[in-house]
Amino acid sequence: MWLWRKYRSQAAGLLVMAMLFCSVLPSGVRANDTLPARLTEEQIIGEGVVLQTYIKKVGGKDVILTVTKVDLNNPYAEVRPIYGKGGTFAEKQTITEMAKETGAIAAINSDFFTLKNRTPFGIALDKGELVSSMGRMPYWVSLGITNDRTAIIERFTYQGKVTAPNGSTYVIQGVNKEEYQSAGYASHRDQVNLYTPAFGPTSLGLLAGYEDYVEVVVENDIVKEIRIKQPAASIPRNGYVLWGHGGGGKFLQEAFKVGDPVQVSSSTLTSTNGLVLDSAMAGHILLVDNGTALAPSVSSIRGTVARSAAGITQDGKTLLLVAVESSSKSRGMELAELAQLMKELGSYRAFNLDGGGSTTMAARKLADTEISLLNQPQGGTQRKVPTGIGIFNTAPKGDFKGFLIEGPAQVLKGNEAVFRVRGYDIHYHPFAVPQQEVVWTGLDVLSPGVQEVKGEYRGFSLTRQIEVIGASKVSQILVEPSVLTVNKGQARTFTVKVQTKDGKIVDATPRGVATSLSTDTLGTVSGFTFTAGQEEGRGELVVNFDGIEKRIPVNVGTLPQAFESFDALTGLSYSALPNTLAAKGSFTLVEDQVYRTKKAARLTYNFAGAPQTEIRFAYGLLGAKPLAMPGTPLSAGLWVYGDNSKHWLRSELVDAKGTTHYLDWAKEIDFSGWKYLMASIPSAVTYPVSIKSVYVVNTPEGTAQRPESGTLYFDELTLYQPYDPSKDTKPNDVIAQQGVRLAGEVEIKLDGAARIEPVSTIPLQIKGYKPSLQGFRLSGNVQQPQTVAMSALNGSQMGLLYLDESQNTWVEVKGTRLASGENLFPLQGWGMYIPYYSQAAVNPFKDVKSGTWYEKAVVELYQQGIVNGLSKDQFGPNAVLTRAQFVTLLGNWLGWKDDPTLKLDFKDSIPGYAVPAVKVAVSKGIVQGFPGGLFKSDAPLTRAQMSVMLYNALQDKGADLSGGEGVTFVDRAAIPGWASEAVQTMAGKGYIKGMNGSFKPQDTATRAQAASLIYQLNQ
Repeated sequence: MWLWRKYRSQAAGLLVMAMLFCSVLPSGVRANDTLPARLTEEQIIGEGVVLQTYIKKVGGKDVILTVTKVDLNNPYAEVRPIYGKGGTFAEKQTITEMAKETGAIAAINSDFFTLKNRTPFGIALDKGELVSSMGRMPYWVSLGITNDRTAIIERFTYQGKVTAPNGSTYVIQGVNKEEYQSAGYASHRDQVNLYTPAFGPTSLGLLAGYEDYVEVVVENDIVKEIRIKQPAASIPRNGYVLWGHGGGGKFLQEAFKVGDPVQVSSSTLTSTNGLVLDSAMAGHILLVDNGTALAPSVSSIRGTVARSAAGITQDGKTLLLVAVESSSKSRGMELAELAQLMKELGSYRAFNLDGGGSTTMAARKLADTEISLLNQPQGGTQRKVPTGIGIFNTAPKGDFKGFLIEGPAQVLKGNEAVFRVRGYDIHYHPFAVPQQEVVWTGLDVLSPGVQEVKGEYRGFSLTRQIEVIGASKVSQILVEPSVLTVNKGQARTFTVKVQTKDGKIVDATPRGVATSLSTDTLGTVSGFTFTAGQEEGRGELVVNFDGIEKRIPVNVGTLPQAFESFDALTGLSYSALPNTLAAKGSFTLVEDQVYRTKKAARLTYNFAGAPQTEIRFAYGLLGAKPLAMPGTPLSAGLWVYGDNSKHWLRSELVDAKGTTHYLDWAKEIDFSGWKYLMASIPSAVTYPVSIKSVYVVNTPEGTAQRPESGTLYFDELTLYQPYDPSKDTKPNDVIAQQGVRLAGEVEIKLDGAARIEPVSTIPLQIKGYKPSLQGFRLSGNVQQPQTVAMSALNGSQMGLLYLDESQNTWVEVKGTRLASGENLFPLQGWGMYIPYYSQAAVNPFKDVKSGTWYEKAVVELYQQGIVNGLSKDQFGPNAVLTRAQFVTLLGNWLGWKDDPTLKLDFKDSIPGYAVPAVKVAVSKGIVQGFPGGLFKSDAPLTRAQMSVMLYNALQDKGADLSGGEGVTFVDRAAIPGWASEAVQTMAGKGYIKGMNGSFKPQDTATRAQAASLIYQLNQ
């Protein structure tokens, strides 16, 4: 009985682990030695098919090798190509997908191809059917399986011709080939190529650069149609299409007419006469010949990379398929090293398969029901490829033979330990074992130490060692998420893991872990699920395993945060799917339908022109880049003016990992007029998260009852952040000059005593004003206060509205701005007041005088957080701008985020405020250093340097820089060559101006000039 053997007894296990993980090499072994491949795992996965894993030391580094070994003496072991999708080359797939589709129990990538094409260069012969002929590839060899089940590795060639009724013939260059070049040979120029149903539903059709082409459609060996320069033809199921160009096209056009019979001969030739091939799969150059490892060298595939190869023994009865991994755990190999490896593994002849990102091996392991990926692909994900080599187990289903135990190798004291078995039959097919009929013995989860669990079924038994872990071996408890943030009344699950002192991570279960809350009012906890109560609050979740305690913060509830008013949003655009709808809609800022403030976003869409049987999308894109949401919002709110269209309204989110998530605003837009919609941000997002779009979806179901076109408006996008008591305003009785903060935005002080009750402004429609998130209602039983002093915590200038409840209208209260920065307003009486943000920007800088040419730019950019002062009240408008300051200014303007993975290699120091922006700018190629590894942060920025940095930044932003020509400076010879293009473009666009006809590239720029420049670009 074969099982997945670990090749270790208890004593051998220590030896193997030492060999795998010990960092000290045995005496006499050098770190750069290449050692023989060491077998670590082996398992029969099918009749005559063995799966092996090796570790080989090459140049002192580990290389992981996965080998599928096929015994062709076994009549149930079959080797044949897998290709395309659905039995044709219409679409490429990953090796795993191909194996699942065809039922292969193991597979590896095979042939070479170009990424733009869906067919390979080489041969694919499937049980006698030629689905892809061998291309003209000098010195390439392929794998063949003969009718007597012998594997050969030889050079195969293709020979074909078409014969016309008049007896004239023309060579067929290939079957189901897309264009390729080889040794100066063009596969389709002046040639005839043949396309069968295996190519896909249609023929080759128009090929760029080959506009003079002819296609002859043949069905049942009779010409059905002759097509000249027409779109690709449908390939008859019982026929083919002949495609000709140049001389080949002329032959087809002159030698045939509709109704003529067609004769085609097509065959694959081997270098050994008399061989009859059942299947064939293409590869590349020879690695091993007659038991000797060759020294292959191909410049286009050099490097220490992932590799794929195939080899056979001298009798041709054993096939070896090998995948060499290139990853953080595995070095990869050079081509010559691969040749040595194939000889070492027992190959008499071997050849190279496509490697690098294409190297993939998949298999259905013993007792598994699904194919799984065995190697880590180079690049992280599987590449879609046109062909592979598939291994099949053709044996019939049989009786039960044995099983494997599935379950944890370690379990925590007192926790549940769930074990299952996966069965296999006498032919190594999966066998469904009724789990309730398995008898289990052993394993006491209350006693730490190494124990045994034993499973028995139908007389077969298997024992497995399990380690039960107690507190003495635990280093810490890990809870995910590390902070629980939940809306009122909602539930959130969490996971608990334990890290052992030797670094292993073990899952915990509710059975062996105690959980509780520090405050009963937070809610309840059952197992690993926390359900929040109906009150906002903060506390801790207490997790206890075997006396070890872990506490994590818990937040219940949310607080609103103003995010986007749609008043000054730039870069809006419209797109649609299918693409044919992209010109039928728009997404713009308008003033005709506003919930409040001055503008709203209008989305017009029209789905007419695309099939109603397809799902259709209309996207309003919120800018050139997604809008970054601050903090860790749990949900969002949006005012939507609906059109009662019953369409689906959503938004795209992009998280910190680049993963797209979705907000569902409304499954159906079943309302007209303004309505406030709420949507939860998916718990799977990795913060920070950005919002990319708001869009309408038309699904095929019920589309006949929905309008094809419509218009929506959006206003006041609000985020809901985790509850923070410091920002939560409660009803309060205040005395004179006692400060009260509203939603963490505004502080108010009365000159007398009163009761202040916060009022949410979210449901209030106040056109033309941007209110704070909370207003306040004044009441009292004493004399009414006369004034309220109000200041925005972000330094903005504030105004005040009073609700005249008798008229149900808002009245603007005129106030006075004090020297302290507060705004003083006379109170109109008891009632409701709403603070709002004044459009007048506050100037905090004493050296930015009113009326100066740079005042507006500096003040407005300061309000937007794009520029900062040299101090709290000094901007330094005439100070020379430094390199670090300008890079930081660009970063603030373009919204660059600090990337901890980026590193700086400059030898001189960079100010802390500039480090995040400099890292991003250097990584994007926007700025470079100086010889000697210096950045020179404090060096004055020259006008030439500014032009280049700005030019590079605008290119990275995707700005339109066309048309920036026609400006000539009298000192153009003084402009450095490296800055010439940037200066010409920036000056031509009007972003940087000359002085009396000169550019003066070495002059320095001032801070005011830089602020004015960015202000101009920001409009």
